[in-house]
Amino acid sequence: MIEYLQQLLEETWRHVRRSEDRRIAITSVNVVVATGMQIAVLSLGFSPRVLLLAIWMTVLGLFGGVTCLRLEDRGQLHTARARRLRELIEDETRARANELLARSDQSHAERRTLGRVRMHTAFMGINAAIVVAGLTYSALAIVR
Repeated sequence: MIEYLQQLLEETWRHVRRSEDRRIAITSVNVVVATGMQIAVLSLGFSPRVLLLAIWMTVLGLFGGVTCLRLEDRGQLHTARARRLRELIEDETRARANELLARSDQSHAERRTLGRVRMHTAFMGINAAIVVAGLTYSALAIVR
């Protein structure tokens, strides 16, 4: 029974890592594409001919944000499942396991370099910045 639960736990953590990897990949691609779009907009100048590019930049940022939210949700689901599986496994050795986990958590908290900044916040900030840039460029293209 314990072996089966451990196998499920490992599979669940793979899902968590996969969600995180996908968020990183999508955000990275969005940053590269948005940078290219910004270079194109700035090279062409703010005029009606860059409006479509600026709108597409906004859509790209919205897509990235929504996708990151969805993947964050999936990651939280799998993390919750992993915690429940770990609780089942730890029932027999709970006191020892909790002591080791508490020491590990404290050690990690002491070494944390960015404080309590969550990757989810960073991903959403990047995609929000792309949306704001796209909207700003759209407005400037319409006005000029």
